[in-house]
Amino acid sequence: MHTLTFMVYLIYGVSFWIVYLIIFIQMMRPMYQKYFSSSFFTLAKILAVVDLCGHIVFTCLFKIPISNLFGPLFAKVTPNYGWSVLYFVGYIEEFIRAMLILATTLNRLTSLIWPHSHESRWKTAMPGVIAICFVVPFCLSFQRLFAPTGVIPTDPVNELFVFSTNLLDWYPNELNALTMASFYAIVGTATVIVNLSSLLTLYLYKRDQKLHLHHRKSIRKTEIGLVLVSFGDAVGMMLMTAVQNLQKSEIKKLQHHCNFKLKQDTRSKNCITERNNQK
Repeated sequence: MHTLTFMVYLIYGVSFWIVYLIIFIQMMRPMYQKYFSSSFFTLAKILAVVDLCGHIVFTCLFKIPISNLFGPLFAKVTPNYGWSVLYFVGYIEEFIRAMLILATTLNRLTSLIWPHSHESRWKTAMPGVIAICFVVPFCLSFQRLFAPTGVIPTDPVNELFVFSTNLLDWYPNELNALTMASFYAIVGTATVIVNLSSLLTLYLYKRDQKLHLHHRKSIRKTEIGLVLVSFGDAVGMMLMTAVQNLQKSEIKKLQHHCNFKLKQDTRSKNCITERNNQK
């Protein structure tokens, strides 16, 4: 079953990578650059790279080790800081993605508020916006680099594993869950509010731009769809936080179980050694 799930996920993942790469390559071609050189598409390109990197890291850390095909290869993995870097990239990517989505919604709103000076304002502000989208997530995730990362068995019989970081003495583990929940609540709510503001701004603009005396341009379905998507993003962020917290609690139980079993095995070996010495 694990192999079938992994193969389905891999087929989906490879298709996802190919589509993203084709879109990204097309956007970077010189003949199309003039169409995709705006501030919005600059943010979209960065978001595409972040999404692609995050998906690859997620596959390496959380899908390959629990597949029957590759799980046994991770049996001898010991906690080290090399895996911590990969775990950190997968962790920070979620924060960066949420920040970039918020930045794109702000970009749409400012294009409606300042249609003529929008691009010049964003070209000036773009380095700062990109820095914020990466620096804020780093400040929320840096502790992951200092926690050795290894594997714990989820199915010792079939040798299936999941990556987990060791606890830090100077950083409470509960703070990770609180930080993630607070971040997604704030950023998700802000994304919805900005999209609603864009919809309201567009409605007011179209109301004032009458083509005829009794004719008004209506809000298009795609514009309403943006707001619905933002609501979906916000709900998805909340659900993802809940699922990750549930996964962390399960991993914590597994760690306790593994430690308890290791202590039992150590005691059994010590008892056998003592008996042999007595004989």
